[in-house]
Amino acid sequence: MRTFNLRIATLDKTLLDGDVVHCRIRTANGSIGLEARHEPFLAALAPESTVEVRNEGGEVSSFPVSEGMLSFAGNRCLILLGPHA
Repeated sequence: MRTFNLRIATLDKTLLDGDVVHCRIRTANGSIGLEARHEPFLAALAPESTVEVRNEGGEVSSFPVSEGMLSFAGNRCLILLGPHA
Protein backbone atom coordinates (compact mmCIF):
# COMPACT_ATOMS: atom_id res chain seq x y z
CA MET A 1 0.00 0.00 0.00
CA ARG A 2 1.13 3.49 -0.71
CA THR A 3 1.57 5.73 2.30
CA PHE A 4 2.20 9.37 3.08
CA ASN A 5 3.64 11.09 6.12
CA LEU A 6 1.04 12.62 8.42
CA ARG A 7 1.82 14.90 11.32
CA ILE A 8 -0.97 16.06 13.62
CA ALA A 9 0.22 18.66 16.09
CA THR A 10 -0.63 21.61 18.26
CA LEU A 11 1.82 24.42 18.91
CA ASP A 12 3.20 22.59 21.95
CA LYS A 13 2.82 18.85 21.26
CA THR A 14 2.72 16.24 18.50
CA LEU A 15 -0.25 13.86 18.53
CA LEU A 16 0.81 11.74 15.54
CA ASP A 17 3.84 11.68 13.27
CA GLY A 18 4.13 8.71 10.94
CA ASP A 19 3.19 7.05 7.69
CA VAL A 20 -0.49 6.40 7.01
CA VAL A 21 -2.62 5.05 4.18
CA HIS A 22 -5.67 7.30 4.46
CA CYS A 23 -6.88 10.36 6.33
CA ARG A 24 -10.40 11.74 6.33
CA ILE A 25 -11.32 15.14 7.68
CA ARG A 26 -14.00 17.77 7.34
CA THR A 27 -12.85 21.16 6.09
CA ALA A 28 -14.74 24.44 6.06
CA ASN A 29 -15.81 23.55 2.49
CA GLY A 30 -16.73 19.89 3.03
CA SER A 31 -15.19 16.48 3.74
CA ILE A 32 -12.01 15.27 2.09
CA GLY A 33 -10.14 11.99 1.99
CA LEU A 34 -6.37 12.09 1.53
CA GLU A 35 -4.20 9.31 0.15
CA ALA A 36 -0.59 9.08 -1.01
CA ARG A 37 0.42 11.47 -3.77
CA HIS A 38 -2.59 13.74 -3.31
CA GLU A 39 -2.43 17.06 -5.13
CA PRO A 40 -1.16 19.98 -3.04
CA PHE A 41 -3.96 21.20 -0.81
CA LEU A 42 -4.48 23.85 1.85
CA ALA A 43 -7.65 24.21 3.94
CA ALA A 44 -9.16 25.47 7.15
CA LEU A 45 -10.66 22.66 9.22
CA ALA A 46 -14.32 22.60 10.18
CA PRO A 47 -14.77 23.36 13.87
CA GLU A 48 -15.80 20.55 16.21
CA SER A 49 -14.97 17.74 13.78
CA THR A 50 -12.75 14.65 13.82
CA VAL A 51 -9.66 13.50 11.92
CA GLU A 52 -9.87 9.79 11.06
CA VAL A 53 -6.58 8.07 10.17
CA ARG A 54 -5.94 4.54 8.87
CA ASN A 55 -2.44 3.05 9.10
CA GLU A 56 -0.89 0.26 7.00
CA GLY A 57 -2.19 -2.38 9.41
CA GLY A 58 -5.77 -1.19 8.86
CA GLU A 59 -6.11 0.30 12.35
CA VAL A 60 -8.21 3.46 12.54
CA SER A 61 -7.46 6.30 14.97
CA SER A 62 -9.51 9.42 15.61
CA PHE A 63 -8.46 12.85 16.82
CA PRO A 64 -10.93 15.58 17.83
CA VAL A 65 -10.59 18.98 16.14
CA SER A 66 -11.75 22.24 17.67
CA GLU A 67 -10.08 24.36 14.97
CA GLY A 68 -7.04 24.18 12.72
CA MET A 69 -5.42 24.09 9.29
CA LEU A 70 -4.38 21.33 6.91
CA SER A 71 -1.55 21.39 4.37
CA PHE A 72 -0.68 18.59 1.92
CA ALA A 73 2.34 18.81 -0.39
CA GLY A 74 5.21 16.55 -1.41
CA ASN A 75 3.43 13.45 -0.05
CA ARG A 76 3.45 15.00 3.43
CA CYS A 77 0.43 16.24 5.34
CA LEU A 78 0.49 18.60 8.31
CA ILE A 79 -2.61 19.14 10.40
CA LEU A 80 -2.02 21.96 12.84
CA LEU A 81 -4.69 22.08 15.53
CA GLY A 82 -5.75 25.02 17.63
CA PRO A 83 -4.89 25.36 21.31
CA HIS A 84 -7.91 23.38 22.53
CA ALA A 85 -6.87 20.06 20.97
